[in-house]
Amino acid sequence: MHDANRIFAKDNSGSFDSIDKQFFLNTYKPATVKMTVAPNVIESMAEGAIQLHELGFEVDATLALGDLDWSDPKSAECLMRQFTILVDYYKEHPEVNPIRMLRLPIEALFDKEKETTRYCGAGKRIHCYTGNDDYWTPCQGFSRVTIEEDSKKYAFEEFEDYREPDGVCKRCKVNKLCSKCWGTNLAATGNIDTIDKSLCVINRITMLAGAKIIYNSLIDKTDLSESDQRRLKGAEMVVTEAFNNNNIYL
Repeated sequence: MHDANRIFAKDNSGSFDSIDKQFFLNTYKPATVKMTVAPNVIESMAEGAIQLHELGFEVDATLALGDLDWSDPKSAECLMRQFTILVDYYKEHPEVNPIRMLRLPIEALFDKEKETTRYCGAGKRIHCYTGNDDYWTPCQGFSRVTIEEDSKKYAFEEFEDYREPDGVCKRCKVNKLCSKCWGTNLAATGNIDTIDKSLCVINRITMLAGAKIIYNSLIDKTDLSESDQRRLKGAEMVVTEAFNNNNIYL
């Protein structure tokens, strides 16, 4: 996966073997690897994640988003197969922390509705500076490198008063678990409020896999705490609502 996307300019060879992986394992506890999965390498996602787990890394795996096309049904089908492999692996290895995209924040389903919405630390914990510009943008998705001169529209944007607009997404019963990104939306649809429709399916498939991991981690426990019961209830809600024919999705 790495060698398909990270090549040396001088000879187009892959760079994975040049990384001193043992250095990072020895230096950082835990050592975390960022895995960005694009459509061209998705068939190797589970194998790659498991390899990194076996080496001793935490795996911060997310999908490559923005101007990439996830609309091919084969991508969703492949993702389901890869998630099935990973769900089985985590069931057999409960000591392993799942990849980030499968660490479902299930408790969010029970959070009270808020007037404003924040998806991430963009503009708050994250500031992006480009070259000698005299302004910062909320993250790299709004930087001049990404959107050129349009980046000035988002100078010093903190998203403190952001309100999710009314629409299909806001009415979705699993909306609080949906992975959204203002920068990704801007790249994919030209609007920070509008998510790429193909990601609606991808996100809900991801939710189902995360819910299954939660279920597997709790179902054999003989004494469920109140928090455990809430997490199981949340997993049930995901299974019930993520692909419900009575619901409306993008």
